Amino acid sequence: MYVRIVKVRGIRYMQVAHNYYVSGEYPRQQVISSLGRYDGERYRQVQDILRDMQKLKRMQEVVNEIKNPPILPGIGSCRKFSLRPGTRKG
Repeated sequence: MYVRIVKVRGIRYMQVAHNYYVSGEYPRQQVISSLGRYDGERYRQVQDILRDMQKLKRMQEVVNEIKNPPILPGIGSCRKFSLRPGTRKG
């Protein structure tokens, strides 16, 4: 997700959008929310919030892999950590 600025009749507006791909076509963007007129301070605040959300999303993936380890060692986001003693690589 990211914040994009759109200009309509000379006035700038902020929107929260995300990219997605349709097979065989160009990437598409979908607007999740309109945030109103552009304001520099508010723009930075929204960017910080979205950045923090991405970290939390990544953290949840790691926690899920720790709770439910992959069947094959070395696959997944926790590949440097081995669940079996003596099989750690790198």
